[in-house]
This record gives sequence, C-alpha cells and structure tokens, in this order.
Amino acid sequence: GTFSGSGAGLTGVPGTLSTATDEPYLDTLRSLTRLSLGQPGVMEGSGYVTYQADHYEDPQNEIGIGVQDQRSRTWATGGEVRGTWIAGPTALVVVPQVHHERYEQDEARGQGGDLSARRLVLGGAVFDVISLLGERLLFEPAVRVDHYRDESDGGRSVSRLLLSPRGGARFTLLPGLDLRASGGRYHRAPTFLEMFGDRGFLVGN
Repeated sequence: GTFSGSGAGLTGVPGTLSTATDEPYLDTLRSLTRLSLGQPGVMEGSGYVTYQADHYEDPQNEIGIGVQDQRSRTWATGGEVRGTWIAGPTALVVVPQVHHERYEQDEARGQGGDLSARRLVLGGAVFDVISLLGERLLFEPAVRVDHYRDESDGGRSVSRLLLSPRGGARFTLLPGLDLRASGGRYHRAPTFLEMFGDRGFLVGN
C-alpha cells in the first residue's frame, strides 16, 4: 500500500494579458492512498482513494469576471483486477475496472452557485501480446471500453459509452535497433472541473 499527499498555495496569480495580480489566491491539496495485492504477471488487484480540495479567491475582481470565493472538493474511489493468461506465443491480459467520484463546489461570493455531481465508471481493457520469430516480431492489439454515468443537481443524468481501439507492432532488425508502429483512437470524458469550470482559470462547457 502507498500514500502520498501534497499541497500548494499561490498568491498573485497571472491576470489578464499575463499581468501579475496581488490579491487572487489559489490553494490546492491532494492526497492518494493505494493498495495493491496479488502476483505480478498472473493475477493482481488494486484499489485507491483520492481526495483533492481547491480554494480560489479573487476578493477585488482583479481577474475581471467578478468577485470570487470558491471552494471545490473531489473524492474518488476505485479499483481494478488484472489477469494474465499465457498460451504459447500469446499473452492475453484482461483488466476490468470500476471508478466512483463525487464533486462539490461552493461559491461564497460572486455570480456562481453551489453544485454537486457524481460519476460512476464501469469499464476495462483487453489486450494481447503476440510474439513471433523468436520474439523478434511483436503485435499488441487492444481495446478499451468505458461506460460513464454522470448525475448532477436537479436529477440531471448523462451517460456515455466510449470505445478506444488501438494496435502496435515492433520488429527487431538488430540488437538495439527496432522498428515500431502504432495507431489507435482514444477517448476521454471531461473531468467535473472541465465541465463546470472554476470561474477563474477554466470556463466550463
């Protein structure tokens, strides 16, 4: 198991046209706790808990979008199981995953309002490593599937199904000299901060 945490405070953040301001303040606290069990390369499991808190304040409207005193908090928990099955030149890896997140935003002053949102993600990845020609030629086809369900104030709910296929290959010409190629299509759902914004640095969509 591992635990890490960090915090940072910044006064005098960049304003419009990159001119330094005096009063606006941004403070961030992050923590991560992770636990892993199992036998690497055969069957592994892991879980995590994360927390992030942000406080942004602009008491004199120096940024130019109104007086702000906003606090946001994000809690997230999740886990995954990774199973590996080897048969001849093929190594198949299956990784089911689950993620739950809660976001809260409080606006003490200014034009914004309080809000809360929740997210549940069920997904995972399947990939195969195919070794040929005495491991000189490797193929790795893979696909990732994620189902997102977001709920916010007022009972609003949005679901997304994201499919991300990819593939790669490597051919060893000489020891230390490889040819590599890869391609894929990748998707990522926006974070709650990207969706709702913080009225100081990010504009929500």
